[in-house]
Amino acid sequence: MSSERVYLATSEAVDDEMVRRIEKHKKDREQLNFHTIEEPMNLATALKTIEREGQVVVVECISTWMGNLLHYEGIKEDYKQVKDFLDYLKTAKQKVIIVSNEVGQSLVPIEAISRHFIDQVGFLNQDIAKIASSVVLVVAGLPTYLKGKE
Repeated sequence: MSSERVYLATSEAVDDEMVRRIEKHKKDREQLNFHTIEEPMNLATALKTIEREGQVVVVECISTWMGNLLHYEGIKEDYKQVKDFLDYLKTAKQKVIIVSNEVGQSLVPIEAISRHFIDQVGFLNQDIAKIASSVVLVVAGLPTYLKGKE
């Protein structure tokens, strides 16, 4: 892969609206010289395949990815893909920018699967934050640095 700027997308085109949304985002990123790779399940494998020193990879979105894992694998305490991804981040040669959602600041849902999703995304965000050199919370377009500075 020749591109130094890669966008690793986790969304899947599950309906017509999502197809249009994905296509619009791809076109927007192409204007910024990003090469898009779509991988809804195995982020570590995708990152290893394209890994190059000096490369910048944006992974979006961790909460969508967790939704994919939950959809395809069901409620589990541990997901192999998550372990592989976290292990990969510890030794990544490229700069990996990870986008996620803060899902624990709202009402607690009554469905077990929704509570599991919130728990898993929250734990994963914490695990990523431990590995990351910087963590930025963005609210209303305003960045707040929780860890490190860039």
